[in-house]
Amino acid sequence: MSQSANNLIERLKLELSIKKDKDLCMLLDIKQNTLSTWRKRDSIDFNKVIALCEERNLDLNYIFFYDNKGAGAAESKPQKPRYKKALVVKSVFSGKLVNSKRSIELFVMENNLELPTNHTKILVTQQASTFKLSENVKYVFTLKVGDSFVDTPKLETKNNSTIINLEKNEFTIEPSEIASVWQVMGDFVLDR
Repeated sequence: MSQSANNLIERLKLELSIKKDKDLCMLLDIKQNTLSTWRKRDSIDFNKVIALCEERNLDLNYIFFYDNKGAGAAESKPQKPRYKKALVVKSVFSGKLVNSKRSIELFVMENNLELPTNHTKILVTQQASTFKLSENVKYVFTLKVGDSFVDTPKLETKNNSTIINLEKNEFTIEPSEIASVWQVMGDFVLDR
């Protein structure tokens, strides 16, 4: 499944404060299998999305480009400050280990306040399962809306559902919000 179509759909749902695909389909006046096709083919009916954004006064720069700093930013609403963003990371390399089926990913800390400005911290990670998280283990969580955070989770169960509390980032997420999880195997600091 392509991440760009999926991310756009998830940003729409987030901005419209809806959780279910069927509710988004109703607003877009499409069938659920149409939305599934959009995700698979990475092709979206831009006219329907633009019409919905205009009807609901949603920021097109945010929905399409995950950016609200484009033209007309002065009149566009600010991005929702859901995250503290102290431990935001960005993927810089993705691959598989030689002679292994294990996926690895390198992330760079975008705003590590612990390091001098001329240093960068790189995290070496391997793909993990959302359903096999451990406390006291550091993970990178990539959310469906496109953000990625590094944190050590505290797991809670509420109403037979697991809630992942990211204490350093000061927010909680549900497994359904996660696109991928990467266990941090090590890190190193580079001079820039």
